Amino acid sequence: MVRVRIAPSPTGFAHVGTAYMALFNWAFAKKNQGVFVLRLEDTDQKRHVPEAEKAICSALKWLNISPDESPVIGGPFGPYRQSERLKRYQETAKELVKSGEAYEKEGAIWLIMPRDITLGWEDAVRGQIDFDSNQLKDWVILKSDLNPTYNFANVIDDLDMQITHVIRGEEHISNTPLQLSVYRILEKEPPIFAHLPVLRAADHKKLSKRRDPVSLQWFKEEGYLPEALLNFLALQGWSHPQEKDMFPADEFAELISLERIKTSAPVFDFKKLDWLNGQYIKSKSDQELIDLISKDYAKNIPLELIEKFIPLVKERLRKLKDFSESVYFFIKVPDVPLPLLTGQTKHATAEIKQIIDQTIKAYEKEKSWTTAELETIGHNLLETTSWTPRELFMTIRVALSGKTATPPLFEMMMVLGKEETLRRLAYASKLLP
Repeated sequence: MVRVRIAPSPTGFAHVGTAYMALFNWAFAKKNQGVFVLRLEDTDQKRHVPEAEKAICSALKWLNISPDESPVIGGPFGPYRQSERLKRYQETAKELVKSGEAYEKEGAIWLIMPRDITLGWEDAVRGQIDFDSNQLKDWVILKSDLNPTYNFANVIDDLDMQITHVIRGEEHISNTPLQLSVYRILEKEPPIFAHLPVLRAADHKKLSKRRDPVSLQWFKEEGYLPEALLNFLALQGWSHPQEKDMFPADEFAELISLERIKTSAPVFDFKKLDWLNGQYIKSKSDQELIDLISKDYAKNIPLELIEKFIPLVKERLRKLKDFSESVYFFIKVPDVPLPLLTGQTKHATAEIKQIIDQTIKAYEKEKSWTTAELETIGHNLLETTSWTPRELFMTIRVALSGKTATPPLFEMMMVLGKEETLRRLAYASKLLP
């Protein structure tokens, strides 16, 4: 049976790179009716953050790619923690000393690197990769504080947890020959290795928590939908056979193959992610969006207003967090910058004031205040002026909202209501000398 794993270190927040690797492992396990394991490499207690384990598990649950809870021989249900397995590493290291494969020096245990051999493997993504053992030195497998080193514990864990495929980032390629030396000494068959390209920022450097937004909590708070983020991450290391941009995670799991994974470093393009997220937002029903936004993204806006606004802004939203900003002017009268108000047309200020006053008079007569009637009046106004539709309607939009990007003008006026619309237009007129 296929068994794969991710093995993050719980040293802080849940990283988008962890989600990237988790997605590919989850999908590969799902396609092959296998098991997806979470292992926490927490032996570095100086860097260990107690809340980090919960953050990782919560993030994977939010993304709907939680690991399976599958026991191994002699082990508990996952997640597995290296800190609970220290005796296993220590005993194995001491056995290697007894067999002459390792030695003690300065309180640590060192593995003897075999000479004159090739430590290589057929990488499922990159093809054959070989290292000359003569270029590698003896290395520490158990530190003087009795904690294992990464490469030693990694092998013992993968053997005990019966991992068949190690799907991880390319930064681990240099670790692989050391791990293969352990498999060789233990006379165990190594798993199949597949090294994915790591996510890179716009400057083509590896995504960094110091420079880039990489926390999964940040993506959630910004209002990225989990299904959109998973879709985007799948495209970072893989392409759909039908060249689709949008597809659910389950479809990715049906189609994934290690051979189709790209080796070129993908650039984390936020414009592409925003576009993709906007497409997923548009695909949701109004009620689904109302439930999502009212819960976490618009707590200061009454539910009845959210219900009115969703149909107006749904097509324009890129992130759920944008909702409050895009409609807040409905609730609080905006400060209209005079340069913005006069900057929508080349006509003189006096003429702009005259047109706004003319607009007020035209709409004062309207009684039904429906979108269709408001639009009719607006187009009638155009016939009595020399202004273009953009000049007239953008000037009215700025007068009402203080913004150039809003929901459609006449729908916006309908929601504001007659009294508030006329009041804001009158205020804008007074701003003009």
